[in-house]
Amino acid sequence: MTFAPEQLDRSKADLARLLRDLRKRAGLSGDRLARRCGLSQSTISKIETGRKIPRLTEVESILRAPRHAFVPDTV
Repeated sequence: MTFAPEQLDRSKADLARLLRDLRKRAGLSGDRLARRCGLSQSTISKIETGRKIPRLTEVESILRAPRHAFVPDTV
């Protein structure tokens, strides 16, 4: 399967927007999501703005985090 460069850019932007929207709907800040995922806040920001294409494991971690939105963070 091949993609034209503009298709990849559009797909990356769509994924970034989807992940950001899911985080916001879960009521999580970027920092809180990062802590729940074991990622840095900088990585979350780069993924959500489309500056970084996330690895599959990162996407999986991000998608699992909102389910734990009501579990208190350990400091």
